[in-house]
Amino acid sequence: MKYIYFIGRYTGHGLYKILNLYKENYRPYEIEGIKKSSNIQITNNINKADIIMFRNKPEKTNDNHLKKFNSILKRYGKNKMIINSSNSFYNFDSKERSYQLWRDNGLNAPDFIAFDYTDIKTNENQVIESINQFVKKKNKIFLRTNNETGSKGMFLITYKHSYQDIKKCLKKLYYRLSKISENRSDSRLLAVEFLNIKNEDYINLYRAHVIKDKIICFYVISSTKNQFHCKDMTMENLDEFIKANSDFNNSLKTDKRISMEITKSLKVLNMELGAVEFFIINNKIYFLELNPIWNGHASREGFGSKEFQEYLIKNQSILKQTIPNIYKWLDYSNFYRSMYDEISILS
Repeated sequence: MKYIYFIGRYTGHGLYKILNLYKENYRPYEIEGIKKSSNIQITNNINKADIIMFRNKPEKTNDNHLKKFNSILKRYGKNKMIINSSNSFYNFDSKERSYQLWRDNGLNAPDFIAFDYTDIKTNENQVIESINQFVKKKNKIFLRTNNETGSKGMFLITYKHSYQDIKKCLKKLYYRLSKISENRSDSRLLAVEFLNIKNEDYINLYRAHVIKDKIICFYVISSTKNQFHCKDMTMENLDEFIKANSDFNNSLKTDKRISMEITKSLKVLNMELGAVEFFIINNKIYFLELNPIWNGHASREGFGSKEFQEYLIKNQSILKQTIPNIYKWLDYSNFYRSMYDEISILS
């Protein structure tokens, strides 16, 4: 039996040493899944722990939290298995660091240019011109902050947008950046290449859940929109959703390169556990982001609209043969049991 200790923004220190039942960002059925495991248990005594896992919400984690985490890790981390060390936080939280690490290690990621708060404040015209030239080169880009989630702080810019359009977006992002930077010092502005999936009616977004060298689950969501989320899928997207998931099941079985690149995407960020998102364009994987503490719509309610979800449930006996990954994911408690079983054997 292994014992795991969770560290979050509140967990394990201050008042929460007493209120130790609270763990940050629990997913539905996660506790139930851990309790099903005969290989691992949660402990609220860090000295007893074999494994320390960081489970702080990235978008809410500030410089003071990281300083506290690193202090705890230095004091208690020796001779313990560390999952997603706070020392690696910026590798995934700051998107431009992720992109650069992936590109430097032979993986594909979007091209980008980055600016910090001071760049914009002191050289606004130069920044706008750099963005303008980047748009001309790429035709379409996202202008965004580097560490926000859920499409917050993000604008789609095309070659049709004027200098003034870019200036207007930059002004809004500058305001956001000025607020975020107050306690998240690694905050920056990014101009990111829009990855164009040519001659495709649908955009398929892939997500794989990885523990070290193993993909434990995956799914693909589909849409005709440039920006979309799992909850946006409707019955119109159902056929493509089924096809995309079926095709990727087959691809993972026949092409070992895919699994190797996906697991490598975590290794180069020095992370042990996470959900990595990517596109596949012309048979090449382009990595987009790593989320170590997922808790979105698919984690709570399932895929797509209510009608979409009901169809998947009603037709499970047939579809499970074609898209077993979807039903493995939707069996949340057993998914988390298997995830923590895998964590228990890490060394």
